[in-house]
Amino acid sequence: MGVVTNGPPFQWTKFLSAGIDDEFDAVCISSITGARKPDLAIFQEAARRCDHPLDGWMVGDSPESDIGGGRAAVLRTIWLSRGRPWRRSDYSPEFTMHSVPDAVATILQCG
Repeated sequence: MGVVTNGPPFQWTKFLSAGIDDEFDAVCISSITGARKPDLAIFQEAARRCDHPLDGWMVGDSPESDIGGGRAAVLRTIWLSRGRPWRRSDYSPEFTMHSVPDAVATILQCG
């Protein structure tokens, strides 16, 4: 399981502070990786670091970066709407959820 996030290097501090730094096979932070979501390169780098083909899921709250990037990488997508309506007409997420636990349950159910 990998994490792809846009932001500065101190994003890593969040993983350390939460004590979840060992829970992931890869953490790709855009400022360190050199590519930002929705660029396919950051998704490819996460897959490479996971030593796994680029397939699976992208869960996120940004229509453009997370869902657009995930779809471009041919990943299944879950948009965390946080109560917002989906406003794009050119693409849409496969699922819309209100919380991370709901997204995890969907992933486990769908495989």
